[in-house]
Amino acid sequence: MMNLNEALRILRIRAGLTQKQLADMLELDRSSYTYYETGKSMPTVPAFKRLSNLYGVSMDTMMGESEERLLREIEASHRMRVLAESGPRVRRILLQAHGLEREELRELARAVQQLWENHGLDGCCALPGKQI
Repeated sequence: MMNLNEALRILRIRAGLTQKQLADMLELDRSSYTYYETGKSMPTVPAFKRLSNLYGVSMDTMMGESEERLLREIEASHRMRVLAESGPRVRRILLQAHGLEREELRELARAVQQLWENHGLDGCCALPGKQI
């Protein structure tokens, strides 16, 4: 069995994030988030849900399943893949956008698309088969 604090540390490192970035996303100071990873305190339920959603890994798995199951979920998680493969600037943007509602994300995607088009970069960032 694995503890939540161990799972949080593994997920953060695999996603390429810092404790400070996660603390900012959860509106905490860095030391409060550090306590989650050291087992000195537990995340609130809303914070725990946000972390689970951010990583695309179930709360059950994070709460004490085996490390092997956590690693399988990490491998299967599209969100973890995007975080891990993105550069630091993109990860920072993704964390800031994490709390946005669906319509706000659509509006952000339209604005990015418009910026690309205005700079003569049409089609270079379009998603295949997706219309923004």
